[in-house]
Formats: sequence, C-alpha cells, structure tokens
Amino acid sequence: MESIEQKEQILDPEIEAERKLEELLEDPGSAFLHEHKIHINRIENAETAVEALAIAESIIMKRLEATFKFNLIRPVEGVETDLVNLEGIRKTLDTVKANQEKIGEGGDAYVVIAKTEIKKFPPEVCYKFAKAEATPRGRNPMAYEAEIQSDFYEQAQKLSDLHIGVPEPYYSSELGHDKLIAMEKLPAKSVDDILRGMGSLPEWFDIDRFCDNLEKFLKTLHEQGLYHRDMHVGNVMIRQSIEEPVDGWWGYVIDFGLSGYGIENMDPYRKEMADMVFTYHKDDDIIKEVRQALHRYKYIQNHNARKEV
Repeated sequence: MESIEQKEQILDPEIEAERKLEELLEDPGSAFLHEHKIHINRIENAETAVEALAIAESIIMKRLEATFKFNLIRPVEGVETDLVNLEGIRKTLDTVKANQEKIGEGGDAYVVIAKTEIKKFPPEVCYKFAKAEATPRGRNPMAYEAEIQSDFYEQAQKLSDLHIGVPEPYYSSELGHDKLIAMEKLPAKSVDDILRGMGSLPEWFDIDRFCDNLEKFLKTLHEQGLYHRDMHVGNVMIRQSIEEPVDGWWGYVIDFGLSGYGIENMDPYRKEMADMVFTYHKDDDIIKEVRQALHRYKYIQNHNARKEV
C-alpha cells in the first residue's frame, strides 16, 4: 500500500517535472542542450522545475521544427499530406521506438516494426532508420533513397510476370537525428537468413527459374537506367508462404541505399562524392552466387530429410 506521503509526491507537479527533466537531459537526442551553455543556463536559472521543463521542451521543439521534413512518396489510404505535421510524426516515432522490434540491420541502417498498430498508417509497415556509416560507401540520403526505391517499385510492377517485387515505399521523413523511410513490410526472408537457418525454402520455389527471372529483372532495370549497386544475399528475399503466392510475388529485391541512375558515358558502378570515389560490384554478379547457394542449401535439406526417413 502506498503511504499518503508517497501519493502526495506522485501528485506533486514539481517532483514530476524534476523526473521528466532528468529523463529529457539524459536522452542522447537532447545532447545538444549540453553543448550550448546558453540553453543549460536558461534551464538552470528557472525558478521552478515546471518552468525549467517547459523551457527545455520549448528549445527542443524549436530545434525539431528546423529539422522537420516529410515527403509522401506514394498515396496511402487514410493519410493526407496536409494533415501530416511535426507533432504527428513525432508521436508516430515515439510509438515506434517504444514498441520496436528489429527485423534487419546493415552497416548504415536498421529496420524495425512497431508491435502496436499506429492509426492512419498501414498496419503492415516497417521503418528503416539511417545510422552513421561504419565504413563510408557513399550511401544515399533517406529522402533520395525513398524516391529511387519508388522508381524500382514502379518498374517491378510493370515486370510482374517475372514474379520479383520491390517493397512499396510510403514516405520519408527527417526529425532531429532521425532519418527514415516507412515502407511495406514483406512476408519474406532474405537468402542470407535462409542459409543461416532463420527461414526456409518453400517446396513450390523453383531456384533456377527464380534466378533466371532475377537476371532478366536486373537487365531490364539497367535498360531503364536503374542500378542497384548493392546486390548480395542479404538483399534478395524469398516468400515464406507454404503455397505458391496468389499475388504472384515469389521474391523481392530490397535496400536501395547505394542505388543510382545510369548516366550515358559514365560507369554506373562508380560514384564520386565529396572528393571521394566509391566503386560497387556489378548487379549481375549476384545471380551465380544465389543460384549456387540455394542449390547447395536444397541438396543439404533433401539429404537430411532422407536420413530422417
């Protein structure tokens, strides 16, 4: 049972403000407050904790307003661009972070899903957050990545007979340190996950036909001036349905952080950026690797099944 004194402390606005202010000042996202003495002086010189908290929150809000960007890439049911504002995106991000489950991570980004439904956004959505590049590779800004992913998505829809899709991007946003893309969550696992036992190869899946289609898919995209430039077993995904998918998508190509447009008389696998030159592996090199890896996986899978009989 709580004592009367404990209840009074909980209800005391000064005590509650002190607690919230302490949490706010310890938040890495608020580190800039400590970097500017003028901010800390204003907070420390406040007469009450309630006033100090209000000052800190006001400074943070002004900073967020200066960084806020939002770009609706594709129309989404229930989302009106003119209704999207800083406060709405902030609440969405707070909800995502409080309920996140990481489903993928690379050297310069990670992908999460929110374990609670967020109103006004599709339920099957994941969020890709940028992080500092461990090794500089000339990655695209998130807003640019979302735009080029949209171009890949459009082409994949036109090439639906190849049964290889691209996750639909919904929007990109920047808010403070957060730079992200919201996109379609795929019912699939990467080839890398499957090889490591974190997914499976469905019985209906035809390895050679898929790899032949992937080769045609990439070739056609190149003809349209689109180059992925980061094709590896982690960026090719395979559907995990027991039966062949009725929507026709057998697998997907993902992650367009290094993707670019082909320019005439220029090497599409070379990128110059801020006095640095980056070179990338050719997209087509992935075909042989995926084909061999999946056949080897299938052989071992069948061999183990025979041993169990």
